[in-house]
Amino acid sequence: MSKHNSTLVLYSGKETTLFLNEKPIVKRILPLTPNAHAPLVDKNLKLIDSYRYYTDYSHMKARARTRKMERSFIDELDRQPQLSSASKEYIRHYVHIFSNQLLRIYYSIKDVGPWVVRNENNWIYTNELNEAYLYTAKNCFYDTKFMNFKTGGMSYFINYINKKILIALIQKKTPLFVNDFGYGMNNLADIYTRKNPDSIIVGFKPMGSILVEIITILKNLLTNFTNNKKILIALAPKIHPNKEPLIKDLLFSISDKTIKDGMRIFFDKIIEHALYTDSSSSVLQEIMSLTKPKFILLYQFKVGMAPVLAEEGKKFGSRVIALTHGSHTHQNDTCSLEGHKELGRGLIIGPFITDTVVQSPVAEQFVKNNYNSINRLKYKPIMWGYKKKNNLQKGDIRRILYSNTFHSKRPWIFETSDEFVKGVIGLIQSTALVPNTKLTIRFRPMPECSLESFKKLLPKAHHYEINTEGIFLEDLAKTDLLVSYSSTTIEEALNARCPVLLWGGSMRYHHLTPSMFHPTIEERHAVYAPRDINDLGSMISAILDVHKGRPLTNDEIKDYVWPEDTPGIDDFVDYIARLQIK
Repeated sequence: MSKHNSTLVLYSGKETTLFLNEKPIVKRILPLTPNAHAPLVDKNLKLIDSYRYYTDYSHMKARARTRKMERSFIDELDRQPQLSSASKEYIRHYVHIFSNQLLRIYYSIKDVGPWVVRNENNWIYTNELNEAYLYTAKNCFYDTKFMNFKTGGMSYFINYINKKILIALIQKKTPLFVNDFGYGMNNLADIYTRKNPDSIIVGFKPMGSILVEIITILKNLLTNFTNNKKILIALAPKIHPNKEPLIKDLLFSISDKTIKDGMRIFFDKIIEHALYTDSSSSVLQEIMSLTKPKFILLYQFKVGMAPVLAEEGKKFGSRVIALTHGSHTHQNDTCSLEGHKELGRGLIIGPFITDTVVQSPVAEQFVKNNYNSINRLKYKPIMWGYKKKNNLQKGDIRRILYSNTFHSKRPWIFETSDEFVKGVIGLIQSTALVPNTKLTIRFRPMPECSLESFKKLLPKAHHYEINTEGIFLEDLAKTDLLVSYSSTTIEEALNARCPVLLWGGSMRYHHLTPSMFHPTIEERHAVYAPRDINDLGSMISAILDVHKGRPLTNDEIKDYVWPEDTPGIDDFVDYIARLQIK
């Protein structure tokens, strides 16, 4: 093969730095992520954009191909009585998201060969798509974070001490179990214990480092002498290695060769964590039998101790209540609907749970249409948007807030990292033409896109700022318009009576059904979307003209936000407390 006709595929900034130092011969470069792209800016190199190859149609193909593989895989998984239901949920979840990520790589590079890819020490020139795909997949998943846990030796002793502490504490207090204190669960726990001083909130986590767990034990022991009513119990089950061949056979039964070949990179990790999840059942069975909690509250039950807690709680007759931290909307097209059903499983719908809190009308519609057997509890937002902020708008400047999340492992309903940057660039360029406007971009560094890379890829302009700190709701209180593609911030904005514009690097998906017409004073809407990039600037200008200083009305938000007389977080706490004493 001719080196002068090859395409260099780069996933990480580290690979790009090696390329710039070593200068292998290539015709063009395909950076798959902003981190790989940013160091190449202004280097006078021929670059191709990954979203020109991983297109909207590619998103659709990846979803369909994963779904086809899952039909046979999940059937086989469900036929394994030796595995706990929690471990099956764990396996299902990771096979799903890693399949999507692998297919994103495959479809991004498929048509750009011959390829140059990096292995551990060298640049590999190849005409073989599968070889290029597997090397790229290894580079992609090099820094993949899995749940950390410890087992054996001292861990078992700490496990024993933690169980004794838990039993001692609940002799005098009524326990309420949660998965942990992430997202809005910490706020909910504070309200609950303040209103119910004789209660204690118990969270669970995998066993970490011995030093950390010893410190946690000391904190838990001090609970009786402090105002702290929240404890976090670390568990270390004895692993059942006899089930390892079963799980390995399951993974090798994946019918799609491309997916299976790529996933073999981390089969060992999936097996290790599935065994941990499966083995945790016995520990929690013992705790459930001794404590008999009436309620278990979970903001997710996909991974970690949460699916085990949910499964064992339901077996012992606890009411297991899902309090999702996400936004779940019913969709009319198959691709979007299937994407949301898989996203929602383990957050708002799925096995184990007896009740789910629907925190908006769109969430209720989603659950009703897709999992109607679950009891729905209607409350205002509890896990997100629960802190109300006064509107802080001042002066004549029209303020736009951009807040969004990319997710390469969830095709179609989320953007890839490259699409995310493309959308932000389009927003900056379009708002530059809108007079008297300030754009704030809330950004959270993620593995594929650091803050440094993000800044380097954006155009220079004076009308925008990047905010990586502070509280989202404080930024929202100062804004006239929220811009997002797929995020819980969309529902948070509507609860704050702020209009929303749906925009991203692709217009294939709308998180909510938008108006695509420019508003007037006589005809406003809560959610908008431009027809294309050419319509973006004028659409933003029209929205700001009719919405600045005029919050959304009850009639405009009625399809998205519960009425004011709907019970809220304090009512939910009172509801749980009343049933606790029955």
